[in-house]
Amino acid sequence: ICQFIRTLRFLPRAVMRKAAVNSFEDLVARAVRQYKKAKDSDNPVVALDWFAHAVQDWNTALSCLRTTDPRADSVRQNLALTYLRMAACNLEREAIPSVDYCFRQISSLLETCGTAPAVSSKLCSLVVELAGELPVSHDARVGFLRSAARVCLPEHRTSMLPAVTRMEVHKVIRLTEHLLDDYECKQEESRQAWICADRITNRACHDLAVRPEYRHLVAARGEVGVDILNFLEDTRRINHRARTMLTLYSGMAQLRRVASEEFEMSLWLQALDELVAAQDLAQKVRDEPPVLGQLLGPAELFDVEVVCVCGFQLAQAYSTLGMPAQAKSHFMEVVRVGISLDGSGKTCYASAVDEQQFYGPLQGKPWFRAACQWLRKSQKDDMARREAARLAAQAAIAKDKKTLYEANKSQATLVAFLIKEYFPEFSSTHEADSKMYFLQVVRAFSADKQCGRTEFPKSKETGVQFTSEHWVLFCQEVSKCLNSWYEVRHKC
Repeated sequence: ICQFIRTLRFLPRAVMRKAAVNSFEDLVARAVRQYKKAKDSDNPVVALDWFAHAVQDWNTALSCLRTTDPRADSVRQNLALTYLRMAACNLEREAIPSVDYCFRQISSLLETCGTAPAVSSKLCSLVVELAGELPVSHDARVGFLRSAARVCLPEHRTSMLPAVTRMEVHKVIRLTEHLLDDYECKQEESRQAWICADRITNRACHDLAVRPEYRHLVAARGEVGVDILNFLEDTRRINHRARTMLTLYSGMAQLRRVASEEFEMSLWLQALDELVAAQDLAQKVRDEPPVLGQLLGPAELFDVEVVCVCGFQLAQAYSTLGMPAQAKSHFMEVVRVGISLDGSGKTCYASAVDEQQFYGPLQGKPWFRAACQWLRKSQKDDMARREAARLAAQAAIAKDKKTLYEANKSQATLVAFLIKEYFPEFSSTHEADSKMYFLQVVRAFSADKQCGRTEFPKSKETGVQFTSEHWVLFCQEVSKCLNSWYEVRHKC
């Protein structure tokens, strides 16, 4: 027995390492199976149970490896993806502390992962995918995205180029798509996120400016050069968005301050100037870091969605000030320009405003929906005002209209009544019962011929002079009576 124990004690280490490798592979295979079962489950409680087992196996597998083992980073990546899906399940169950715990675990994994930029990029793609699928409220979805952004964009990594900065800009690109949808709900949080985006892009531009090797990469137009070019284009777009949105938030903050104080037009005009400046900045890429212009040349296109967001805020400000004409003009411009975001071509102005039907990306744009609703309400209000004015005008000529129909017993009686009461200066060279005489009377009382008149006859019943609108409306009733006699007696 003692000899056997001494033999075990001096077994080759390679044999022991082989046993550990087999154990590691079994753990990985089991963790992958559990991860797939959890991913395919429709029940978040069951999915969480499977994810918990997968996390346990991943951690056990990680403990079987040495720190320098190249497989450790792959395990950490899978573990981070598992924690991210666990966070999504907990968010669906509204277990916010568990969501925060999962993100803390992801952060610690990224700190020790040697390929953190690559892992963060995969996490980024999964975050956006999960955010689009989660059956949660808009605020919860945006909070999930912001938590993921804080994990993937730690402060101490912003000084490393090119991989990490490109990853950060890539993440900011995805994040800003949702920030534009949420810019009005949580203004202070969104403003801080735009400040972060502005800082990241400015830091990227600074590093590009001081590293001349990037100029050679861009000039070479090789595979790496194209990658850098795409990175520069993304950096320009996000930098422009961040500067525009920060200008817009400045105007919105000034509007809130003005609204809470005693009304003073000069302060309102200053706030409007800020909003106009934001819209002007959105339409023109200017004051950007010089390195972008040197490497990319002048910008040719503007950001359609940011232009629409700025125009929408300006239109709302005009509406608040009681200037509906200016507000309507800007709302219409927002809808017309915003329609171009629907790549399918199904959305048109009539379907968006009259039928409130939106397609493609426009379904998730609250500013587009609000602009269409405002225009629809404006149309209904205009129709109601026109109908009220028409009814008031009808009531004003009601007595004259009644007298007119009482005199409409024959053509001769009607013509004699009209000339005597409303057109005594009428003269004609034709016989009173001739067709030409009758046509001259029809022409004299035609609504189209009243445009140039400045003086109108008095009402037979009230004695008050007709207004232009009331006289034209009365002439329309006269034309109906005269046309009916023309159909009966003169039409061949």
